[in-house]
Amino acid sequence: MSTPLLAVHGLNVSYAVRRRKLHALSDVSLDVEAGETLGVVGESGSGKSTLARAILRLIQVTSGQIHWRGSDWLQHSVRALRPLRRDVQIVFQDPFASLDPRMTLGAAVAEPLHVFRPELTASEREHEVARVLERVGLGAALMNRYPHEFSGGQCQRVAIARAIIVKPRLLVCDEPVSALDVSIQAQIVNLLRDLQAELGMSMIFISHNLAVVRRISDRALVLYLGRTMELATRDALFKSPRHPYTRALLDSVPAPIIRARRDAARLVASEMPAPLDPPSGCVFHTRCPFAIGRCRQEVPQLEVAGAGQQVACHRWRDLAGGD
Repeated sequence: MSTPLLAVHGLNVSYAVRRRKLHALSDVSLDVEAGETLGVVGESGSGKSTLARAILRLIQVTSGQIHWRGSDWLQHSVRALRPLRRDVQIVFQDPFASLDPRMTLGAAVAEPLHVFRPELTASEREHEVARVLERVGLGAALMNRYPHEFSGGQCQRVAIARAIIVKPRLLVCDEPVSALDVSIQAQIVNLLRDLQAELGMSMIFISHNLAVVRRISDRALVLYLGRTMELATRDALFKSPRHPYTRALLDSVPAPIIRARRDAARLVASEMPAPLDPPSGCVFHTRCPFAIGRCRQEVPQLEVAGAGQQVACHRWRDLAGGD
């Protein structure tokens, strides 16, 4: 069996908040194969962006393991990590906030080349920038213009160009289309899929939009209050979701996009608990109509629930019988 490109095991991230501990991620494990797209879904506050930043070591990890191409990512010093960052790039949610308003588009896209390919001459860098801007649907003629002159979709294309100009092996997309109009979202998703096929890169695609995740992902990880609820192939997740929370997320999508399931209203009627005061046992039990006493007392562990499917739910077998 081949070694995954990225392997995360038992990842924990905690913060001290007002003399209390906030568990942003609790025992999260995942892997990403070469050329694969792993979708990460969940409501706001579920830990999706924390997971992305922890994997990239943009925030401090409390405990756990992150292996990149078999190497222990967490054991590298900041200095030793720097050249490795060429292989792992990120596209953030807000295209305007991710670009320096004082830098031209050309200068912004060329920035990674200064860091990772310092041997290039100025003319060689300009050629590379022109090439990648053309590839993302903009054009070399726009190099000397500034972010405020462009739409959100255009600025997100610039951010993507900056991320892929060094040809990374893994691209982390943190809600890259949530700030864009629906028609532009589809264009950006199609662009990312095309770039992935051309460059052979893997992706972690974070979103709260299940329709987008279904379109772009090979597998999906469902997070809730920093814990894994379900991890499954795309087909298994959308055709036979095992966790009540996954079902709730699917029920929240308009029926013409994803077929609505039973118990939709009951599952999404209440608000997510405060992360500083998570429920005991299964963190979803306060919103789950299927919860029993065991759910309130015992944290469920991930179990194999079918081919390419794992679920952390004490009652998934009972619920599966009702499908």
